[in-house]
Amino acid sequence: MNQEETIPILPVPPWLEETLKSLLGHVERGSLGHAPLVYGPAGVGKQWLANTFAASLLCEQRSNAEAMACGECKSCQVFVNQTHPDFFRLEPEEGKVEIGVDQVRELIGQIALTPALGKYRVALISPAEAMNKNAANALLKTLEEPPNNVWVILVSHSPRKLLPTVLSRCQKVPVTSPDAERGQEWITKHSQAMDAQSVSLALALASGAPLLAMEHLELGRVDCAIEVLTVLEGIAGGGSVEPDLAQKWAGDARTIWISLAYWVSQLSLASQGLSVEPMVQALAQKTQGIDWSEVWGATLEATSMLDRPYRQDLLLSRWLLQFQLLTHESL
Repeated sequence: MNQEETIPILPVPPWLEETLKSLLGHVERGSLGHAPLVYGPAGVGKQWLANTFAASLLCEQRSNAEAMACGECKSCQVFVNQTHPDFFRLEPEEGKVEIGVDQVRELIGQIALTPALGKYRVALISPAEAMNKNAANALLKTLEEPPNNVWVILVSHSPRKLLPTVLSRCQKVPVTSPDAERGQEWITKHSQAMDAQSVSLALALASGAPLLAMEHLELGRVDCAIEVLTVLEGIAGGGSVEPDLAQKWAGDARTIWISLAYWVSQLSLASQGLSVEPMVQALAQKTQGIDWSEVWGATLEATSMLDRPYRQDLLLSRWLLQFQLLTHESL
């Protein structure tokens, strides 16, 4: 996060309110350990929840123990502006993917000091699975026996990637996506998208995660997905793959593979007679009787390679050829 940005805390999205109030209630009753692990898929608001929980612990003027951060006191203001002396955010250093042992040791030293403004010192580690083995091991004692005035909040997209010894010392706080209607209502209220179909498609591409769906809308990924569908319809109708298409698509391979995965999943559902996204029905009609299992497997495999040094243009070229051969055979 750019240091000039502010941290969103209030108002939290409605689907996070119950979880946040529950956390604060457990704090009041002394029934929450000092190392909660907030986990769930990308884009459901884990970071927002963790930020607001941290700010609430540090807030000077909460109306009661279960209330959220007020957003107005000195503590809340310096928290939002990332200058709170009792709040420490630990994430991979710029240009790196791991959190190293030296970073964790420095954090442990910082949170051991007396709070400067209020009652607590709070550390937030995100994503927690970015800690390498040495870093995670260095944190174990603090997780098991944190000082009474210290909270260590971990945020994770993939808790299974954490060491079992870390998991066993944390209190699990799952965060899930809201139902589609609630998610669509929130996105419509907070985005520039007025087209309900675009919002619905954005949510589908994001597997129901509203913040990720917002990102899809803002970065034009929904429009890209529609363009991809148009290309697939052309190929399935007997057209050929443009010579430079794979190279063109490789420039935004992540968006392309997300789109391909979604459309193929819909075609697979349609082949089983199940309800699908209205936009894909025309293509489903053209491709009746096709077994999509091999294409689906190839799509998942390519998606798993996005963060590896593979030639995306070659993977896309191979996929497009497979799609063309399969659909042309059914003509």
